[in-house]
Amino acid sequence: MAQSTSLQLIVRQSPHSVPMAVERLENGILARGMKMFAKIDHAREAQDADMSLNAEIVLIFGDPKVGTFLMQENPLIGLELPLRLLVWQNENNTNIAYVDPISLGSAYEIYSQAASLKKISGALAALVEEAIK
Repeated sequence: MAQSTSLQLIVRQSPHSVPMAVERLENGILARGMKMFAKIDHAREAQDADMSLNAEIVLIFGDPKVGTFLMQENPLIGLELPLRLLVWQNENNTNIAYVDPISLGSAYEIYSQAASLKKISGALAALVEEAIK
């Protein structure tokens, strides 16, 4: 069973607006051959509920071939998959956040996939870095 190891959040600031940052991330995801599963616009949903929220969008994406190996080792990691990126506006800043996949290995005791998780972590970091240029 999973231990109560905390997950490491990575947060980066983007010089772009939320819509532009999301577009750049989506383009990077697709260019890397990953699948976009969903885009959730929390601000739009809040507006539909007669509430207000700064721009906040979650991108849900991944590669089923990679995720399947992780879930074969521990099905509970399915709570964290597919991967997610959160892009939000606070004050005058656009931010991008995600859970570092390396920390998922410890949290879900997926030790045999450490090399894969490190590779995924590097790919996510590169994706975000490219999007904030």
